[in-house]
Amino acid sequence: MSDATINREDILGEAAKGYSFDKVLRGYDTKQVEDYIDNLVKTNKNASEIFDSRISDMKNQNTMLQYELEQVKSELETSMKTINTLRAENDRLSKGAPKGAAVNADNAGEVAGAAPDKSIYEITQIYESAIEKAEDLIQKLQSELSLAHSKAEDLKKQD
Repeated sequence: MSDATINREDILGEAAKGYSFDKVLRGYDTKQVEDYIDNLVKTNKNASEIFDSRISDMKNQNTMLQYELEQVKSELETSMKTINTLRAENDRLSKGAPKGAAVNADNAGEVAGAAPDKSIYEITQIYESAIEKAEDLIQKLQSELSLAHSKAEDLKKQD
């Protein structure tokens, strides 16, 4: 997005300046013409103020959306790092557990010839739960990121 300032006078041109007419003997009623022109100038002034206000609002909204987008990207990156750490720890714990201990809750610690080790199973379950939660959070953040990106694109199109 360019930082070029939009100037009301550039858009309105001569309409933003005062008007005057030559006096003629058989012309329009000068009072009516002046009143009409004054009304047009006021209308143009109001329209340009509204225009300037909307541009300012859109720029502020765009700035806020860009900030939110950066925040969501940062949260997504942090969540990805967390989930990768949790997966690595889960893999490490799963490899150290007796075979079948981390497969499911029904046979945890009941492997033939192996002593029950519920603590490894419980830790593995905690990590798996944390991974699922992190994946849900990542999906939510990706949705928010997509929505914020769409809003920012819409604002750019309006500029």
